[in-house]
Amino acid sequence: MKTAVIKTEASAIEIPLRSFEESHGITMCCVILNEEPYIKDFLLYYKPYFKSIIMIDGGSSDRTVEFATPLVDKIIINKFDGHYSNQVNRVMEKVETDWTMIIDYDERLEKPMLEKLPSLIEQESFDCYAFPRKNFIDGKEVDINYQDRLHRTYCRRVRPVHGEVVGYKNKMIIPAEDGNFLIHSKSSSRHVVRNKAYLFYELKFRHEIGAPGWQTRDNFDKECPTLNANNFTVR
Repeated sequence: MKTAVIKTEASAIEIPLRSFEESHGITMCCVILNEEPYIKDFLLYYKPYFKSIIMIDGGSSDRTVEFATPLVDKIIINKFDGHYSNQVNRVMEKVETDWTMIIDYDERLEKPMLEKLPSLIEQESFDCYAFPRKNFIDGKEVDINYQDRLHRTYCRRVRPVHGEVVGYKNKMIIPAEDGNFLIHSKSSSRHVVRNKAYLFYELKFRHEIGAPGWQTRDNFDKECPTLNANNFTVR
């Protein structure tokens, strides 16, 4: 592939030269860890709708990577340390299309909306889209929130937990109408364990950077005395 070099006083940056046809499209990115029972169905559901799929695995100890390999274009192995946004940013560094969509293994964008995705990137007014996500626990709907999931690839994420998309100029919120929902389903046991994990990692990273007014070490240990990355896979 041809490349161009952008030179400054301090450095030279080499960038690939791709045609518009090569780079235009949507890559689906997913952050995965120990999802052997679900990974095939997840990837097969989305594969027809994206130009490519890139997965980052946080160090699965089961057969997740083995099952996913035939169904994705690239797999990155990077041990998950609890900073979800860092994992997303690492996988996005490998994206070669101008748009990226981030989807979790337990989410299904309804097919009418999947079929509309190509039309969303044929414009210059918006560089980020927020989708209404309908949340279910044990099959019961609990709430609806909005998630920034489709955006130009130059955007990035910040915050270790419940990451926030940054770098876009204009965002469109997709109306919560039939066929537009991102369906998010999980069990109550998974919900409890994940919330404990989120608390653990949020405390961990805020403590590590010395955020003023945050938890002292005593409170940190009291709130999260036994949590570790190995017990976050309960469903």
